[in-house]
Amino acid sequence: MQLSAEIPTIAYDRAMKETRLAEIIESENPFVTVNPERSGVHFTFNKASFKRLRTDDIEAGASRWLYAINSTRKFTPNDLIDPDLDAHMMQVSSGDMSGQGRLGFNAELAWPLRNYEQAQEMATRAMRETALTFGYLQKSIIDSAYASADHEHGVSLQALDIGCCCVATDGNFFDPKEIRAELYGHNLYNRQVMLTCFSGLVALARAR
Repeated sequence: MQLSAEIPTIAYDRAMKETRLAEIIESENPFVTVNPERSGVHFTFNKASFKRLRTDDIEAGASRWLYAINSTRKFTPNDLIDPDLDAHMMQVSSGDMSGQGRLGFNAELAWPLRNYEQAQEMATRAMRETALTFGYLQKSIIDSAYASADHEHGVSLQALDIGCCCVATDGNFFDPKEIRAELYGHNLYNRQVMLTCFSGLVALARAR
């Protein structure tokens, strides 16, 4: 499943004028492919661009993809926000007690899901494809990335189970009777694991 996002035209136009989005989209090796649609534009994760990068450059490429999402979300009117999913992802890491930077992530997912088993499978498949594209996981250990979704316990999207790099609902506060599930990031040290979690979240929203 290809990581993608629907962007309202008004948000896309403003971001093109007021941010560095045009520089990212019009580069010789674009990490974001843009296609016009009736309701706006469609951003697609360009796997071919990442495969041409050296390992040391992949995090910078992931940063550009994240910038494209954040720059358009900034200009999206409240009434045009996707009712199934709204995600906020930090572009720059903040320091913590360990001296390592962590990226903030919080999201709201429409709840409940229609078919938890199917949604979980779709999200796991999307996350593993994204992780392989970035190359931080190899096929031999790809089961380190996975999704779990359950009506009573909520959602967990593990981009890397070692270190618990994930986006998940909080077991202390999650209420399955609510119409939206709140998710938070944990130990997201780079944009690759962040976007891997995001790909799983997009898959869950589509599964509704």
